[in-house]
Amino acid sequence: RFQLVNLAEKLGEDPRTVLSKIKKLEKAGLIQGYTTFIDLKKLGYQLHKLCIYLSNYEDAEVKKLLTFLKQNPNTIHIIKSIGSWDVEAEIEAENPELIYTYIKQLKNNFPETIKRIDLVTIVEEPKLEFFPGNI
Repeated sequence: RFQLVNLAEKLGEDPRTVLSKIKKLEKAGLIQGYTTFIDLKKLGYQLHKLCIYLSNYEDAEVKKLLTFLKQNPNTIHIIKSIGSWDVEAEIEAENPELIYTYIKQLKNNFPETIKRIDLVTIVEEPKLEFFPGNI
């Protein structure tokens, strides 16, 4: 998060004015939360995406798969997709062997549900710029 004083300075406003405006935006529901971006490399982790193609679309089977994905403590996002693959799971892992082992578990536990899994390793994520321009 930005330090309030630094933000006020960049906006050319008094910190109390900026705080008041932020509180109003939060109360109106325009600001719904704040997030943190962690440098996984500094923690010894790397981000991987599993692009999962399904061969069985029965609700019960897909629900079992999603539950299995949610139970992995390293899973950070699960997305049901419309497009080339059907499910995308983002997983943070300390080493590639853990990901390969996990993919084998998925294939062994869901042989009739999963057609294919593509692995994408995210080497570097670009910094998100929320305040383009002069701010």
